[in-house]
This record gives sequence, structure tokens and C-alpha cells, in this order.
Amino acid sequence: MIRRINILADALELVKNTYLSVIKNEDSLEGREYFLNNYLFDDETILSFNEGKMKIFGYYASNDLVGIISIDDNYYIKFLFVDKNYLKCGIGKKLLDYIINNTESNTFTCDSSIYAKNFYLKYGFVQISDICESHGMKYIKMEYKKSC
Repeated sequence: MIRRINILADALELVKNTYLSVIKNEDSLEGREYFLNNYLFDDETILSFNEGKMKIFGYYASNDLVGIISIDDNYYIKFLFVDKNYLKCGIGKKLLDYIINNTESNTFTCDSSIYAKNFYLKYGFVQISDICESHGMKYIKMEYKKSC
């Protein structure tokens, strides 16, 4: 079941745990520290969430939060994370389907981890950059356009 998350800390805890168990080795030590201390809990994310400019939806299995996706007013997906115990179960696809089918935009963007690149490509996103690095974090800019 997918429903909107009203408590930011719940979503960010899932993101943090998933990052530490699945993605952290892509980034340098600087990148890991930046992700956990700045990127994850940055003022912009908190303000956007509190003002309703960023919406976060969760996927629940037996009342446990096992996946989240965020979308902002610019149709940028900052977070798409699935608990490591639920990877390859179709939850990421269901969360993307939910956002794309319930939003009026035709174009969505994200900065994919190296780990998630093939997931996004399989879904229909297009890679629009080479591997980028900022503060020791590696990512690939991706874009999705709805077909008419």
C-alpha cells in the first residue's frame, strides 16, 4: 500500500539505513559523511517538506515502511529508496508508477546512484550526464518523459 508520509523523520530513517546497507560504497568517505550529515538532513529538504513543496510517499508492507519516494514542485525525485530486504520485489517500480501516474507533469528528473542506474534505465529514464561527483557523492542525472 502506498500513502503519503507526514513525518519526515520516518522517511529519512529508511533512506539512511538503505544508504548505509546498499549504496555507501559508491561514495568516498567524504561522500558518505556529506550524505549522512548534510544531504539527508539539509535545511532545504526540511523546509520543502514542511511547506508542502516536497511530498514523500511510502510503500508499506504489513504496516512497515519499506520504500519511499519524494517529488518536489519541479518534478525532481530526490529520494527513491527501498529497504534492502525488499529489493527486487517491484516496490521501486510501484512507487515510480504512483508518482508518474498521479502527477500532471510529463517530465521527471533525478540524480541516480550508480547502483540504481539500470533500474531507472529499465523503467524508461534516459541518462543525461556522465557520472558526476559532488562532495564525494557519485550520481548520474536521469530524465523521464511520459509518452503521449
